[in-house]
Amino acid sequence: MKKVGLLMISFLCTGTLFSQTPGTSITVESQAGYSTNTFLHPMINEWDISDSGAFTRLIPSAQIFWATGRFSADLSGGYVLENIYDERNNWNGGFGSAQFRYRLSETVSAGAGASGSRLQSEFGKQTLSFMPEIEWSPSLFTRVRARAGSSFRTYELLDDTGEIETTDRFDFYGVEMEHWPSFRWQLRGGVYGLADKNLFENHSISASLSRVIGQSAGIALSVSANRYTNRFTITPDGGGPQFGPTRPEEEESFDQIDRLLRGSLNFTFPVAGNFSGRGSAGLNLFLPGGGESRSDVEASVGLRYTFSASSMFRNSGNNVSPEWDQLRNSAVMVSIEYRGDGDLYITGEFNDWEQPGVPLSKVSGRKYAAELNLNPGIYEYKVLLIANGEETWVEFTDETMTVSDGFGGTNGLIFLD
Repeated sequence: MKKVGLLMISFLCTGTLFSQTPGTSITVESQAGYSTNTFLHPMINEWDISDSGAFTRLIPSAQIFWATGRFSADLSGGYVLENIYDERNNWNGGFGSAQFRYRLSETVSAGAGASGSRLQSEFGKQTLSFMPEIEWSPSLFTRVRARAGSSFRTYELLDDTGEIETTDRFDFYGVEMEHWPSFRWQLRGGVYGLADKNLFENHSISASLSRVIGQSAGIALSVSANRYTNRFTITPDGGGPQFGPTRPEEEESFDQIDRLLRGSLNFTFPVAGNFSGRGSAGLNLFLPGGGESRSDVEASVGLRYTFSASSMFRNSGNNVSPEWDQLRNSAVMVSIEYRGDGDLYITGEFNDWEQPGVPLSKVSGRKYAAELNLNPGIYEYKVLLIANGEETWVEFTDETMTVSDGFGGTNGLIFLD
């Protein structure tokens, strides 16, 4: 029988802590790696016992973010092609997700997310999930999210008699938390359960720690622990699973506890222009209540190209993305690239919003810079342009961390530690 390799496409619909500029991005990612097995779903015990094998993946995708007033929408979708270089089948198919959110107050928002995928190989697999949620942000750098929903999984199998289709439904709930202890560190955690199961007997617990390195590099460590309790009943007349050579004289029931431990290390780094490099290594360890343990090791490297399509429709040359560098003690250097004419100033909470602010001096070409003395903390700021006697606030690029200024615009945000 031909062995089948399984590919997991996962969707995580999360809100955005800081404001985003509406726009569209297109991404093409390529991966090459090696896997011993492939674990398919963290809440369902499905494991493909297969030989080790190398694989390649090509994943083109697109994302559209749109916001107006209190409402925002985030849509994404793409296609995946995977080649597995052994006896297993190759996979291809599409995936998509949608996230809608409405801000009820300064600290509370509600929304809903949906995601789905359809993958084809020797058999087909479809997934569909819907997740209403509510989010509370007690501070700018902390948020707690509660969500619940349903997930549907359909297999389309082919045998000698024709097509066989099976569909399963799982109702789930969960609580997640995110916290930024500093500008470059992020902590995430969550607890998830199934609606028809006892949380203490069936649950998934996850945690991750991420760090931003420089302007566009990063590293993330993720771990999770899952527990599943399944009740079996064996009857003398043949009901239930077969354990041992003989059936019991009386009906017997027992619980089998399975555990799954997962860990992964992911990193990103800039390459050139719109290209970035990516790498990952992961270990899955399945500890069944009965039978031998199974492990899955996977490592991959890849290259990603990201293009912001929205930049074609606006003059992004006059939008700025300030860079902040620690010089010594409390001395900080802020620098920007600006293509227009006029004099630039930076003002904010560090100087009580005094205008015009601290002048940004031209140091070379289109680069402007200023040195500030700032203590550790969180600061909001703006960049002011004075040209031909007129004062104008300079807009920030999509990559800049911003918050609402309360007047329909945005303030830049910097966290110094």
